[in-house]
Amino acid sequence: MDLYRGIMKTAVNVKRVLTGSGAQAEYTAYLEKIQYLPPGELKSLQAACICGLLKHAVENIPFYTQMKGKVGLTPESAFEDIKKFPILTKAMLIEKNNELAAGNIVPAGRLNTGGTTGETASVLKDKYSMAHAPDEFFNRKIGIEPGRSRLILKADERKKAANEIGGFDYEINRISRTWRVDHRYMNDARLKFLTDILIKQKPEIIWGSNHGIYVLAKHLEDKGITVRPPSTILCGGQMMLPQYREKIECVFRAKVYDRYGSVECGNTANQCEAREGYHYVPTVHYIEILDDSMNPVGGGVMGNLYITTLNRRAMPMIRYETGDLAVYTETPCACGCRFPVIGEIHGRRKEGIISPRGTYLSLTPLNTIMRQSPEILDFQMVQESRGSLLIRLATGDNMPGEAALAKIKSDICAAMDYNMDIRFEYAEAIRALPNGKVMRVVPLERLKELGDY
Repeated sequence: MDLYRGIMKTAVNVKRVLTGSGAQAEYTAYLEKIQYLPPGELKSLQAACICGLLKHAVENIPFYTQMKGKVGLTPESAFEDIKKFPILTKAMLIEKNNELAAGNIVPAGRLNTGGTTGETASVLKDKYSMAHAPDEFFNRKIGIEPGRSRLILKADERKKAANEIGGFDYEINRISRTWRVDHRYMNDARLKFLTDILIKQKPEIIWGSNHGIYVLAKHLEDKGITVRPPSTILCGGQMMLPQYREKIECVFRAKVYDRYGSVECGNTANQCEAREGYHYVPTVHYIEILDDSMNPVGGGVMGNLYITTLNRRAMPMIRYETGDLAVYTETPCACGCRFPVIGEIHGRRKEGIISPRGTYLSLTPLNTIMRQSPEILDFQMVQESRGSLLIRLATGDNMPGEAALAKIKSDICAAMDYNMDIRFEYAEAIRALPNGKVMRVVPLERLKELGDY
């Protein structure tokens, strides 16, 4: 470790002591210690955390007081107890928001969701929380530590940016060597500014929205610009498409790591250096992957993802329906860490199309079909009715031939078991939503709401 990085690491620890957040460092050290425990011991630790959360919920959260006397509330009964708690949906989070707040906790503030899937919900923040300890733990595994220069591409709604250039906000912290740029609406001025940072400052870490980083990588490729490879690229924000990962890794000549999270449940699951799935900390989150009948799926099977936040108290999410699809696995990761792993994450269940016969097709198989044509750089599917589909294509200079388009139509209709009416239109680029995310599939129920998006 060089002198500067050593000083910065010390400075971070001193700041934590002064601000009363030193417990985060202690919890990170605790995670380092327990990560190699046998699965049975980790499950016992998780059971104790579930028990503590459920006791808090039935005693202090109005929405859950109805559960008092209906559950055992012991570590031994924890996994059966939590099954008796109701599934929490986003609609319930909006409608019952006040009832979901703990009466004995003074919150530190409120966070709002991005609204990608519809209405915006809000959750209360804990004043003291170990919510970021898993981030720090997994960051260390992929080389993200204090003192390493970084370019961060994501929005920060909590405070006003210090500077503005070319119609966009950015922040510079020269002490920590951090450049933070809002990733929404990646216009020419923003891309030029980011390119200058990459060339002149040579950040060691690139971190942020996978769509924003992809757009930057595509810009560098189109301009024929080569930059020094960063040591680590950490992406998140929405599902990591294989072509995004390939393009980013090719242009930057560096490994891409993915992180899964949400405003409601925090950063939840992280890729480690092995990139064989997504680890989560069993004392921070409890994960359920269930089929449509609410039964646990088997290994290698896709299901609906439900998350319980074990270390939040102001407004914990208990069996929260994320709306995302994930693949269950019991295969341990090659990195040696014994924390459980989510095999694959396939994005929003709503981000799919459905035929008049009720056949549903998610983004993952649709993306596989579209990738058969190398001329297609990006795409968006808009379901205009149960039987019709508009596919927008971003292709650059080369356009797919009639045979390629006919193959796409044929494959989608075969997968849907219905002769869908499919038409194509070309776009220079696929537009992002105001929150910086891209809806790769616009379902029928969101079409009117999004207008001309």
